[in-house]
Amino acid sequence: RATPENVAYYEKQKAELEAHNKVLFDEANKVAESLKGYSIVLIRQAAETGQLYGSVTMRDICEAIHDAGFKVERQQIVMGQPFKNLGIFDVRLSLHPDVSQTVRVNIARSAEEAKRSFKKKADAEAKAEKETQTETVSA
Repeated sequence: RATPENVAYYEKQKAELEAHNKVLFDEANKVAESLKGYSIVLIRQAAETGQLYGSVTMRDICEAIHDAGFKVERQQIVMGQPFKNLGIFDVRLSLHPDVSQTVRVNIARSAEEAKRSFKKKADAEAKAEKETQTETVSA
């Protein structure tokens, strides 16, 4: 029943929940800002075809983020399936229902290969951006 006591209790609970959610939202924004542009390099063994001996899961990515000093839970990592090939992948972190951030995961056989693949990916993205700008200007 909507007695004055129950309405007062409801309003008090609502205010407490909103305050708590605001604190969580602010904390998630801080983590998201610090993770902006962050890249993870994971060294794994793989066949010549690029297929991993095993896979890279949410747990592996979570450990790498924790090792870098960020506070992210495994449940906050959004990936469809484990990665089973070498390459660079974008992984979304859902830090709060209203806050998400993307980190880049580079899976390579060695640190040198990781550097080469990052450079190759950056060059390809720069070329695509340049082509997009050229198309926009000519249109």
